[in-house]
Amino acid sequence: MFHPRTSRKKLEQVIRTLDAAARIGHGTDADGFRISTIGERRATTRYDVLIEALEQGMKTKKFELSRDDARLLVTALDLYNVRRTDGVGQSWDDGVEQLFQELQSLFAKTYGEALYAA
Repeated sequence: MFHPRTSRKKLEQVIRTLDAAARIGHGTDADGFRISTIGERRATTRYDVLIEALEQGMKTKKFELSRDDARLLVTALDLYNVRRTDGVGQSWDDGVEQLFQELQSLFAKTYGEALYAA
């Protein structure tokens, strides 16, 4: 899905966002409301394979992601922003949203189908 000339900066942003998405956890604030927080440690290993594949791809300029991996990657960017706004005082990340929109379009072009089923 990624082109060999995809910028390093963009790939690093995807990796950072996947790492942050893996560290999203839930807690309760002082008023008893359930909130999302981004912790120090990963709460899931779900994105580890993707992060490793992207890091390897940055070295070799060959990105070997299956359709399911690509779908998981793009939906993780969307999930990150949705979960991020569950936290008190947190706001939407416009940079991640722009990246999500770009990759959602790229996914549709590459695989000929929408990211989310209608």
